[in-house]
Amino acid sequence: MQYELPNGYLSASALNCLLTCPRQYEFRYIYRLPTPPTVSMLTGTALHRTFEEYYRTAMTSAQRYSVSQAKELAVTAFEDVTTSEECYLTAEERSSAVSIVQDLTATYIEAIAKDIVPLAMEEQCVSTARCGVPLLAYIDLRRQYPDGTEGIADYKITARKWTPDKLVNSLQFNLYSMMTGIGDIEIHNLVKASPAKRTVTAKQTDDTIDIAPNLRLLRHYFDGSQAEHLETLIESAARLITSGIFMPCSLDAWCCNATWCGYWNICRGKAQAKTFDLAA
Repeated sequence: MQYELPNGYLSASALNCLLTCPRQYEFRYIYRLPTPPTVSMLTGTALHRTFEEYYRTAMTSAQRYSVSQAKELAVTAFEDVTTSEECYLTAEERSSAVSIVQDLTATYIEAIAKDIVPLAMEEQCVSTARCGVPLLAYIDLRRQYPDGTEGIADYKITARKWTPDKLVNSLQFNLYSMMTGIGDIEIHNLVKASPAKRTVTAKQTDDTIDIAPNLRLLRHYFDGSQAEHLETLIESAARLITSGIFMPCSLDAWCCNATWCGYWNICRGKAQAKTFDLAA
């Protein structure tokens, strides 16, 4: 079958968007309608850029950035991602965000990054599903363990901590493992909660370690047992996208509200789709 896909490929984020709400997928990937970035998105982007620069320097230099230098990098990265005219933050939002990126950067560098041997950052991975659908992914970090084996690490900056089940059942990381052939995947989960709201009791299991109140490390080995399900999902998604049929989600869906969805106003709000002449 000849599939018609935006950009000619599928990614984990596109698949997740389609599964969450096909109508949102249509707005984002078919009509390419932009939405203003949230403070959380800007914070995450700044931290990703900071860690990428930290590891890139570690690969090319015998000396790594110090914690204080990394914090300066984080502030610069945040300033860079907030220079767009479409990005407006109040003074209070900006001050809070800068404090968060500095705090999380210091914790991450000291507790995890300084001991990691990086092999690649933001590495492009291209693959093809069995049904012929091209797949594209960008891997945050490919690392080497002390025993010489390789693993994938991904930064997740969230308001609530990830759970082991969330990693095990993650479409993104099952797909990454299938595409790369690397089974060992870990999540470096940085939590943006204020100090007063953090859990201070350290916990450790075989697959989860609370390294700091605002930093959780999760690790899982993907054995490929979900590959058949992923193949079916990818083919079904490609067929749906090619058909051009994008149903809205249920009225009571958790994701269907003005706070979570940047397209809510043109989908269910007063403007609706006719504002962008989408019905034509």
